[in-house]
Amino acid sequence: MEICLVLPAYNEEGCIASVISSWVDELSKWTQDFRVLVIDDGSTDRTGDIVHQLSLEQSRLMLLRKNNSGHGGALFAGYAKAIECGAIWIFQVDTDAQFQAKDFSLLWERREASRFILGHRKERQDGRHRDAITWALKLLLLVIFGVRIRDPNIPFRLMRVDYLASLLSRLPDTIFAPNLFLSILAARDGENLFFIPVAHFARKTGSASLFSWRLLKACIRSAFELVRFRYLVGIGRTLR
Repeated sequence: MEICLVLPAYNEEGCIASVISSWVDELSKWTQDFRVLVIDDGSTDRTGDIVHQLSLEQSRLMLLRKNNSGHGGALFAGYAKAIECGAIWIFQVDTDAQFQAKDFSLLWERREASRFILGHRKERQDGRHRDAITWALKLLLLVIFGVRIRDPNIPFRLMRVDYLASLLSRLPDTIFAPNLFLSILAARDGENLFFIPVAHFARKTGSASLFSWRLLKACIRSAFELVRFRYLVGIGRTLR
């Protein structure tokens, strides 16, 4: 399999069908050897049922259902399944329709130049508080790790599977934001991350999975995990 698209989903019944359709259409322009993997992270609405019905009609669509463990847990499960399926590349994007499939080509066309390519949101459309968090995070990464990453936790990334597997082996499956730590490791490894500008849109359906005090709590947890990670990396150990 040339590429597996990893789509974590939680309560996205309002847009999941159109998101899947747009990505199937886009990937079909570049290769016929692909799969779309949706990880239903314990949705309480019809998300899983919609994807299941679509999978009966589209052989390239796969559904992985699991108990709710948050975005990070869904990513770990999705990456593990995609690696197991034998893909060469993994592309990860969220299912909230805040990105457009046509920007995929901007990363795909550069796949021979790097094993780990990130987009970056030209203009974030999910509130100034998240802009502030992103800027604080970038500063934290610069101070703690000495790396400059424009959009370190972006869910719009292309990764070669063998390299991703090696990065995942250096992380525990309990961290809150695995994409963030994968970006740090790739930057420290000297990969050309490119930081390709992509469009970002306001959410039109569903609701953000983190808000108010929960978002603050998540930020504090991630900050502690970053500090611990820097200590372990600094003395040449993995997090396992």
